[in-house]
Amino acid sequence: MHRVSQAHHLTRAVYRDLLPQDQQTLSDYGFTKALTAENQGKLFGLYVGLIKFHDIKPHILHEWRIDGTLVRHIKETYEAIPEGSRGGYYPWFLENQYVLDSSLKPPSPEDYIDTHQRRAWTFIGGSETDTVERIIAQVKTWPENKARCYELYGLLLARWHPSPEHDLWLPFGFCVTSEVSEKRLGGLYMNLIRKCTFEEFHTAFEESKLIALMDSKGFRQERLGFSDLESVLKTSPHRRFSVWILKQLVYSEERGPGRTRSVFADYGFMNCADEMERADLKRVYKEYFETWSLGEPLKLHEACIKGKIYEHVSGVVKRLKKDVNKYKRLMKNMYPLPDL
Repeated sequence: MHRVSQAHHLTRAVYRDLLPQDQQTLSDYGFTKALTAENQGKLFGLYVGLIKFHDIKPHILHEWRIDGTLVRHIKETYEAIPEGSRGGYYPWFLENQYVLDSSLKPPSPEDYIDTHQRRAWTFIGGSETDTVERIIAQVKTWPENKARCYELYGLLLARWHPSPEHDLWLPFGFCVTSEVSEKRLGGLYMNLIRKCTFEEFHTAFEESKLIALMDSKGFRQERLGFSDLESVLKTSPHRRFSVWILKQLVYSEERGPGRTRSVFADYGFMNCADEMERADLKRVYKEYFETWSLGEPLKLHEACIKGKIYEHVSGVVKRLKKDVNKYKRLMKNMYPLPDL
């Protein structure tokens, strides 16, 4: 029986069709050196070929890595295939072996940033001769929401999308997605920006009309596949329900509920006696979002403004009923407000 290793985590990720989440796995198998989502996706595709189509078992991958022969064995495996049948990931690997070979010098993060700045700039119609310094200086003069749109373009063109830690996650509606469906929403935006001008996109975002823009470009059915997307985008970027800020906070390791006054007051963090209670309450809400269907955050919002958070959440996170008094105390808020 083989000991569970990072190779097992990688293999599970391949069969789930999701990048591995375990930091040690990401480090051991080169993802942390790939830097961009585009390159990480290509490296992942290389492993899909090894694991799914060449049936390389986890303990074999582990042995190759420990022995320092992973690069050699990857080459031997793919070189045994006729060149026309190797796919696109292996040629990419030959040009980017630094992800697994520490003796090779990788490109600097600055090189990646410069590449993405130029890619986004020329995509929106900017001059190919503009320097990165000139591009950055120009973007700094733009209104905040126009700069936000440009930043989103940069992510999309790098085959990436905002994470919960990112300030774009909420205003562009990624807060309504799951780990799986957020890629689909990124794909929807990518298709949209190919069919509209940057000015159309920025104007629609500023005027809370991205839904109308999607519909006008033929993406109505696609966007209807995302519960609550219309609810978020019809008021973004100017107004948002605190439940979405709550979801961002509980999914982000770097944010704390105390930073956002509406969440601190609305969802009970002001009632916590210490960091332990705050962490527990954060876990409860994360369990709620992960257990309930994606359409239900708005029901949590409704429960919040009725002063019925515990009653609603305990119907989903059953363990709360084991300590009713504690969680009723933690989830108490100022609502419902008295009639004026």
